[in-house]
Amino acid sequence: SFLWVAGIRGIYRVPLADLRNYSRGRRKQVRGEMLLNERGDRRSGQKGFCCNGAGLAKGFIEQGRLWLPTRNGVVVLDTQGIVRNRVPPTLVIERVRSGGDWRAASSIAGTTLAAGQRDLDFEFTALSFQQPDSIGLRYRLRGYDTQWRELEDVSRRGVNYTNLPPGPYVFEIQGSNNADVWQRTPAQLSFTVRPYFHETSLFYALLGLLLATALFVGYRLQQHRHVRQREVLEDLVQQRTAALEVANRRLEDASQTDPLTGLRNRRYLANQIPADIAFYGRDLGHPGEDGNVLVFALIDIDHFKAINDTYGHKVGDQVLQQFAQVLGRLVRSGDYIVRWGGEEFLLLFRPMPGRHLGMIGARIQQAVSTHAFHVGTSQPLQMTCSTGFAEYPLFIDGRLPLGWEATVELADLALYYVKQHGRDGWAAFRPNERTDPGSVLRDLQDDSERMIREGRIVLLGSVTSPMD
Repeated sequence: SFLWVAGIRGIYRVPLADLRNYSRGRRKQVRGEMLLNERGDRRSGQKGFCCNGAGLAKGFIEQGRLWLPTRNGVVVLDTQGIVRNRVPPTLVIERVRSGGDWRAASSIAGTTLAAGQRDLDFEFTALSFQQPDSIGLRYRLRGYDTQWRELEDVSRRGVNYTNLPPGPYVFEIQGSNNADVWQRTPAQLSFTVRPYFHETSLFYALLGLLLATALFVGYRLQQHRHVRQREVLEDLVQQRTAALEVANRRLEDASQTDPLTGLRNRRYLANQIPADIAFYGRDLGHPGEDGNVLVFALIDIDHFKAINDTYGHKVGDQVLQQFAQVLGRLVRSGDYIVRWGGEEFLLLFRPMPGRHLGMIGARIQQAVSTHAFHVGTSQPLQMTCSTGFAEYPLFIDGRLPLGWEATVELADLALYYVKQHGRDGWAAFRPNERTDPGSVLRDLQDDSERMIREGRIVLLGSVTSPMD
């Protein structure tokens, strides 16, 4: 016999024997089993529109049936006909990406991958005919993982591993149904990663042989001991110098990378942009509709502070990471993205015709506004962004050039203009023959609306200009 409990989240049952034993100190906790779940939570029984807070104390049991009123009607539960779902989902490992190419999982089963294929992505599917959203998934890579890892987002159906050491592996994926019944045997995929030559025992044996030879030669050539010492010291200095150079390169790379998003930071831009301008110098023509220009796009997430205030900084960090991924799908080879600070990102596009600004602005808005930000909230978040564009070079030949720092400042002014005019849009300021190169930034900072009205600057974008 059971104690039946109806709450706003669902219908539970608790064995009366557990309650009696708990009251007598024979049990430390009682077992509760959810049978109907209003929200469809994972491992929480069957989803049903049963429990919305109406009439919770007015139910009754008659002839083995539990009757409960709701705001939408009456739910009837046959207390004697409850059958727990004992069929776990069927799991299949579908494909694996190695070396940048997706392959069927069956094609690499039991094979040896090339030494350079150290980054692997696994995709799998889970078949469940009852509450597929409530299944549980866990995975591990035997030979690398020491324990199972639970997949938090079961809709993802994919995991990845990077920089795997050489050796044999078995990828395993195991699932449970909405009644928390797990598969006894996980789906498996075995493979081996081939070692590089310097990771083999032969390589270490050769190193040992080389050392033994060096000692033997040193013993036989004692008369040249001082010369040998100098050679060894010089070799050691070279090794340490090379190691120091490698460490410095790694430190330099880390100092130019944003740790949260993995994007480049301002320091990288300051080091890289002069080289880009020099490299693309021949491709840069007159700015405007027909000439090729470098395009700076400064992007700000709209109302990001409200995300942090409402959901906390952890959710805010997840939004920033997913936002960086959305932007990453918009760039080409040769373009790059910089975490400019806070919720601002800077995109630098390689030379293109100036008439493409509108297309790029629309693509950025659409990509962000249509993306569902899955950050652990009850519903995915929907975001918008504001974008300010600036072209480099800004002025035609013979006029005062603007450096790249001033170009970014011009993009920031365009971004500020969008934020002042409703957000969720893009804008760019393009000079004309009436624009004063020496004071354009100062004039825009003082009164951009006036410059537009007087025809001393041209406003491009999706926002409304003061002339409209």
